[in-house]
Amino acid sequence: MVKFDFRKTIISDLIIIAGVILVGSGIFLVFAEDSTAAYPSPAIYDIDSFDLTHRELEYKFEEKPEFVEVKIPRGATGLEVARILADKGLGESQEFLKYINLFRLESRIKAGEYTFAKKEGILNILSKIIIK
Repeated sequence: MVKFDFRKTIISDLIIIAGVILVGSGIFLVFAEDSTAAYPSPAIYDIDSFDLTHRELEYKFEEKPEFVEVKIPRGATGLEVARILADKGLGESQEFLKYINLFRLESRIKAGEYTFAKKEGILNILSKIIIK
């Protein structure tokens, strides 16, 4: 009768399983690294780098962008800022208010004087006038 050694079998099975897991995770990491290079996650983006890229694309076909100066008074509400921006031709007030209300940003609006490109998007404007 042949004796069966359970310890050796369990240890060898555990070593094989650990090797498969290590090799499998290494292969997954290689594929994950390649896929993030082709399709980076939005969470990786820095708002400032997106801002620059967006502006470069927007101004690519313009000779000289038109700039607008905006003064946001201290204590201005989201509605007041939306009206100021709309009066200066910097987008629709409803779109601005949508983001202010959606992300509850009204208490984070910074008073001050700003210069924006006439075609600058609402998200870029928000990134500049909101306390981070």
